[in-house]
Amino acid sequence: MRINIKSEILLAVAALLGLSLSSCMWMMVPMMATHDEQTKTMEKSGWTFWKKIEVADSPQEHLSIAKSYRQDAEDYRLLAEEHQRRKAAYQSYNDKPRIEKSTAEFMVIHCQRLVEKFTELADEMESLAQKHEVMAEKSAKHQREPLE
Repeated sequence: MRINIKSEILLAVAALLGLSLSSCMWMMVPMMATHDEQTKTMEKSGWTFWKKIEVADSPQEHLSIAKSYRQDAEDYRLLAEEHQRRKAAYQSYNDKPRIEKSTAEFMVIHCQRLVEKFTELADEMESLAQKHEVMAEKSAKHQREPLE
């Protein structure tokens, strides 16, 4: 059974935070399904993302990788925004008499940690995208230089 890197990262974040996966995974399923569909399409043509990275040499290939990382960054930013909204919702629990204050506080902390982690992951994906754009520029320059 093959697990894609994005799923492994998400699962690691959840495990490190000591979270119950069932409380968060329902929200991640659409994102992972989209990524799985992309991976299956690439595998049908004989390519996997790591292989695409391994053989990237042309500006177009590096820009394609950058685009993929930018999509990952956007996905993580959306997850951070979702958990920011959840945090606000749990903060409102302080006004509800039937909710234990400690439970509400725990959920606020939980959501804040996820906001921070997903934002950090988004920033890392953006950084990888920028690096591949630099590689694309260097590759384009190299292709224009005359061979010696």
